[in-house]
Amino acid sequence: MRIVKVTPVFAILALGACGDQQTAETEQSSPPPVAEAPAQEAPQEAMPEAPGGMPDDLPRTTEAPPAPSAVFEDGVEALGDIDESVHSVFVDAPFGAGDYRADEFHLSITEEGDFTLEIASADRTLSGDLRVYGDMFTMSNIAEETDPGEFPMTCLVSSAPDGFELAADGPSCAMFDGLVFARVE
Repeated sequence: MRIVKVTPVFAILALGACGDQQTAETEQSSPPPVAEAPAQEAPQEAMPEAPGGMPDDLPRTTEAPPAPSAVFEDGVEALGDIDESVHSVFVDAPFGAGDYRADEFHLSITEEGDFTLEIASADRTLSGDLRVYGDMFTMSNIAEETDPGEFPMTCLVSSAPDGFELAADGPSCAMFDGLVFARVE
C-alpha cells in the first residue's frame, strides 16, 4: 500500500518539474524571425503559340487590332444595297477614275475600278481591283507577287483639294498613311 501512496506524490512532482522545464525552454529559445517573402509581380499573359508550320519569330502583340471604320460598325448592313453596275466602284469615293500622284507613287484608276500602282523607289508595278465604300479604300486581287499581309490593302480615304488623302486603318496601309494623291492631267 505504501507504493500506492508514494506514486501519486511522485507523479505530481514529476509533472511539476516538466512544466518548469517547458516554461524555461520557451523563455530561453524564441523562434527565429520569419523573413517576409518578396512581393511577386502579376503573372504576364503567355503569348499564343505559332500555328504549326509558322515561324516562331513573327512579330506578336497583345494589343487589340485597330477598330474598323465607322461605316462598318453596323456590319455589312451599313452598306445597304450595293449597286454592282460599272460606276458603283466610286459611289462613295471623293475622286473619280484617272491618274494620281503622291511622292514616289503613280496610281492609275479605270472606270471599272481596275488600278495600276507604280512605286518608283522599288521599281515595282502592281495591278488589281480598287473599291471605295463609305470611307474605306480597298486595293485587292493583286495580279503580281506580293508580301504576306501587304494586300488586300485597306485605308481610310478623305477628300483633298486636288485629289484624295489616305490614312492607315491598319498595318497594310502604312506606306500610304498621310499621303495626298493629286490628280495628274
